[in-house]
Amino acid sequence: VAALPGAKKAGEAQAPPPSAEVVRMAKEGILLDRKGRWSNHAQTIPKPVIACINGGVAGGGFSQMMHCDIRFAGAGVPFISAFAKRGLIAEMGVNVTLVKAVGMGAAMDLMLSSRKFHAEEAQRLGLVQRVFPKEELLKSTLAYAREIAESVPPSSLAVIKQQLLRGATQPMMEAMKESNQLMLTSFTVPEHKEGVQSFLQKRKPVFPPYDEKNPLVVRLKAIQASKL
Repeated sequence: VAALPGAKKAGEAQAPPPSAEVVRMAKEGILLDRKGRWSNHAQTIPKPVIACINGGVAGGGFSQMMHCDIRFAGAGVPFISAFAKRGLIAEMGVNVTLVKAVGMGAAMDLMLSSRKFHAEEAQRLGLVQRVFPKEELLKSTLAYAREIAESVPPSSLAVIKQQLLRGATQPMMEAMKESNQLMLTSFTVPEHKEGVQSFLQKRKPVFPPYDEKNPLVVRLKAIQASKL
């Protein structure tokens, strides 16, 4: 589980002029970070990525935040998309992630008005999942992450995350077939046995680390490859 605390202060700034290479790639719809990754890289990480939002969020930071799997914020933290008021557009796929999180009407409101709102409203809208007093935010976020890491096998975390991301756009019967395949495979892995035994023995489970060769992970990758 990865918890990502933000900067204590955030503000808007005018972006520097893009290089010729950036302009060329942008014309093809390709904008990568310094490590050659798409802005939704967090969605490809095989573990939950939790945004720990302890300061104001605006513009590109707003879009990046929406690629995280779970979002916790400090009380009173301000949010603003800012794009429309700066003559820009909905960048980095936020036109998809925001609609999925809060619905079309609320997304239209937040993006078209570029109005400022705060953590409490963000939670009501479903933009963030929990709001804590600022002095408790990091501690509470880490405690949540630790609880998941200690009680859920990494293979299940990786597979369920991708099931949810894929399922958001899947026809029901396709999702049902995939989940049935994955469920049958999950019965065969050691993590299932340990999960049941630890429950019956009333003890903490001891799961192996994430392994690309885990049969459940292999099955998921085969399903993903078949849809490319």
